[in-house]
Amino acid sequence: MSKRSSSLGKFWQWCLAYQPLLWYLITFPLFMLLYLVPKARAILVNIETAYPVIGVFLTRFVALALVIIVLGTWGVILVRSIYAIPLIRDNMKKSQEG
Repeated sequence: MSKRSSSLGKFWQWCLAYQPLLWYLITFPLFMLLYLVPKARAILVNIETAYPVIGVFLTRFVALALVIIVLGTWGVILVRSIYAIPLIRDNMKKSQEG
């Protein structure tokens, strides 16, 4: 029982250590697909042709918002993964020793 619970604990520690990196690898293609969906782009182009001033502003605003959200999210995830993985590995080593 004790051996099984310790292996389960190691599994969860591993998941927590690599979770930011895994999340980054999963969300990267999803965000790219979201931006490159033809229907979403067609709606923006239709608004731009119908109302040029509002459409250009809206298109640029949506593009800028997407860039800020995507880069901000990925930046936070990468920084978390860079700093979290060594700390959790050290904690795993200490728990194995002690």
